[in-house]
Amino acid sequence: NNLGAFINHVYRVEKNLRDENKKAAKFGSIEAIPFFLEAIFALEGRVRPYNKYLEWELNNYPLKKFPWKKGELVKKLINVIDKNKLGILHNLFIIIRPIFEKNGYAKAFNEWKGCYKVGE
Repeated sequence: NNLGAFINHVYRVEKNLRDENKKAAKFGSIEAIPFFLEAIFALEGRVRPYNKYLEWELNNYPLKKFPWKKGELVKKLINVIDKNKLGILHNLFIIIRPIFEKNGYAKAFNEWKGCYKVGE
């Protein structure tokens, strides 16, 4: 599932950061973004829009279960890609975890038994 794939990518990114392999971490971060978007839209019962419409969709029909203000999520994702701010990916993980757990997806996180904290 997409949530599991996102968690897996966060784990791999943090392992790469721990091992000082920043290029691999960046590639992993970029690969994580589609799974992240699929998961957050699915939690709201919505289909992830095409990239062309993502910003428009979020600005006109904001996600209700998540805390991001207009333009904020897209800016964060762009910073991961363009400015190599890979810590943002971990922050997104921290933000969505309790929301997914509250909505019945605690098992997806518990299966990792804390492995995603590799980089801490």
